[in-house]
Amino acid sequence: MPLFLLGFGLGASLSALVVGSFREDTPVRDILFGSLDMRGSEAVLGIILLLCATVLWWRGGHGYFGWTIGMGVAIVIGQIVFVLGTKANETIAGWGGLMAGLCLLRLLVLVIMRDQSAGPSPAPDGDSTRTGETLDVKR
Repeated sequence: MPLFLLGFGLGASLSALVVGSFREDTPVRDILFGSLDMRGSEAVLGIILLLCATVLWWRGGHGYFGWTIGMGVAIVIGQIVFVLGTKANETIAGWGGLMAGLCLLRLLVLVIMRDQSAGPSPAPDGDSTRTGETLDVKR
């Protein structure tokens, strides 16, 4: 919870600063996809979110998820509040998809790492996995 609040506070502050510095009142044409109405502040805040998520990647656990979700929620609220004409549904869907994607990717990596670190399961009594022969076990 503390990293959620820290991410939220930083995201809200950065949203106000970035939107104010860009003085946005019209959408910027998206060069890559053409159909997305991405503003300059959204691009900058998205890069900041991705950089922060990359730095926290190895921390894992609640810290990564709290930070990513807290900062993402603050960016969404900041875009809706500070940028006139923001389409709330599209903004929520876009940023929500980014936050969900980052969190799901982290969960997938954690599961893969856990499975690899567990190693092979021990062989049951009487079985030899190295030679494929049954060992005589005295009981």
